[in-house]
Amino acid sequence: MTDRSLLGQLLGWQVVITATACILLVAGTLLASAMILRGQQDSDLAELSRTMCSGIWHELTEPYPVKDLAGAAEHYFGESAIDGFELELWTRDGELLAHIGNFSALDAPRSQIRLPSSCSSSTAADRDASMHRVRSCVQLCDDDHFTRVTTGNALYDPAIRRAMLILLAALPVAVLIGALIGRLVIQRLLRPLNDLTRSTAGIEPGRRMALGVKAQSRELHQLERAFDALLDRLEQMLEREKRFAQEAAHELRTPLTNLRLRMERLCRDAGNDSKIAQQTGAALANLDSLDQLIESLLILARSEDGDLPVAPVNICDLIREIAAGPEPESNSRSVTVEVDAPDEVLVLGNEELLIQAVTNILENARKYAGPGAKIRVGASESDGFGVLSVEDDGPGIPLELREVVFERFYRGPVHRSQVPGTGLGLAVVDAIVRRHGGRVETGPSDLGGEQLRIAIPLLPRNSTR
Repeated sequence: MTDRSLLGQLLGWQVVITATACILLVAGTLLASAMILRGQQDSDLAELSRTMCSGIWHELTEPYPVKDLAGAAEHYFGESAIDGFELELWTRDGELLAHIGNFSALDAPRSQIRLPSSCSSSTAADRDASMHRVRSCVQLCDDDHFTRVTTGNALYDPAIRRAMLILLAALPVAVLIGALIGRLVIQRLLRPLNDLTRSTAGIEPGRRMALGVKAQSRELHQLERAFDALLDRLEQMLEREKRFAQEAAHELRTPLTNLRLRMERLCRDAGNDSKIAQQTGAALANLDSLDQLIESLLILARSEDGDLPVAPVNICDLIREIAAGPEPESNSRSVTVEVDAPDEVLVLGNEELLIQAVTNILENARKYAGPGAKIRVGASESDGFGVLSVEDDGPGIPLELREVVFERFYRGPVHRSQVPGTGLGLAVVDAIVRRHGGRVETGPSDLGGEQLRIAIPLLPRNSTR
């Protein structure tokens, strides 16, 4: 499993693609520019060589005192000298007849005279013995003579080199700018995906389960429609399960009530028969557990309904009333309940469900209270939440089990056969608190046992009391 985000991966590939494209573009530009420059320079040098042949032969027809080819060439070169160029006349045997120009250390072009014209690059020294990269072109004037024109290699011209360096230096800048622009574009394109993530995370059972992002891109729109269809199927399945639980719980109440009446009558008719009394008593205890289970299932179904009537609730009065109420008949010992609460802490909630949640936690504490049988119930405000806490001096919850005690039908392995219960008490608490937009936590208590905390959002200060 990778920790890299999709944005990071797309940005990385975008940088690689941008850098590759820029490198290819720069390389192609430099190659094309070099070919164009080389072709243009060779064309100019070849044209100048042909012009030299024509000029030298034309000089021979003029009425000059010197009528040999070398003299005509010297005269023509003197009149046609160009700064930065070397002009030469050679024989095919490699004899230099005439020359003029800047470069003085050029080799005889013996390998270049087989073609009517050709060009090549080499290195030559100027009159100051400085080495230069030069380009030369030769042109056959007749079967025995040819001319050669030499000048600086255009590809090594300082201005051209500076332009190439500037182009290469611009490469990382272009990649960086491309990466920044790509990041902005990718973030904008991924924004609907982030909206889908937030919408999916905000979906709660019991409400209309649909993303509602209305993505514009075709792919994300199709993904949203597929998710909405899946959520619709899940919503229907949850609704069927919830309806089944409600109907089953209601249908079970009547036969269980009739069964209880029969067992109570049987217990009365048993008289002094201890065996029958013992069996009927155990059966009635089992019926009590079934009644508690059914009641818990109904509360769970109700807490997950879409509409929850709410009103301001003073949790301080709520816990005082619950703590002062009678102890359950199943509790075989007296437990001291201490209340630590101010006069008023107001939350917005359903009072009946909140009473059930606090009652479940208090009953749980009574079951597991320690030898001192001490329980402390408190209320306070913390970070915008009204906090209800119930703590005891019992054995507490093992650290490894604190994440699972709120699961439905879970009971600790140690007390499963020793303490009566259905495993739904804390699950009901968790469902009620989540329905109110709060949270429930568990941790060690100062009394030596466990502390359970319910946090419900406070009533807004500007709300009508």
